[in-house]
Amino acid sequence: MYRLVIRDAEGGEASFPVSKDVVIGRSSECDIRLSDASVSRRHARVFLDYGDPAVEDLNTPNGTLVNGQRIQGTTRLKAGDLIQIASERVRVVEVSPLDDYVATTSAGDRPMPDLDENRPKSAWDEPLPERTPPPTPAAPAKPSGPPKLPVAWIVGAGVVLAALVFFLIWGRG
Repeated sequence: MYRLVIRDAEGGEASFPVSKDVVIGRSSECDIRLSDASVSRRHARVFLDYGDPAVEDLNTPNGTLVNGQRIQGTTRLKAGDLIQIASERVRVVEVSPLDDYVATTSAGDRPMPDLDENRPKSAWDEPLPERTPPPTPAAPAKPSGPPKLPVAWIVGAGVVLAALVFFLIWGRG
């Protein structure tokens, strides 16, 4: 997102988003009004051209300069470029959407939250209960008695025993 930043003679700044066509000139109908007598009523137009800012001189006798060079027709802009119209200078600045929100919204534009202590309480105002840690698990009990053989060992021993019996009975013959 791009913004146009103008610094006045007292050092104050004004900032304008380039989200639509921005017309600069002396006319009260312009988005950015400049008071210099050599500025035309509708002097220049800044707009987005495929997402990038561009400036167009509106066929004015005194012209529009970008970075000190007089432009003819439309010129693409980038962050940091300086547009000069008569003695007025406008800087092109790229900002993030969050920066743009902060720049266009001041504390005076938003109502302050009601911090009155006499307001009705809600469940959100209640403190959270203290969190108790879960109990530590007890160590598993050791089995008592003789150790148990796994099923695979028992089945394997049965197969070996059956093969031995088969060999003894049928192998003699």
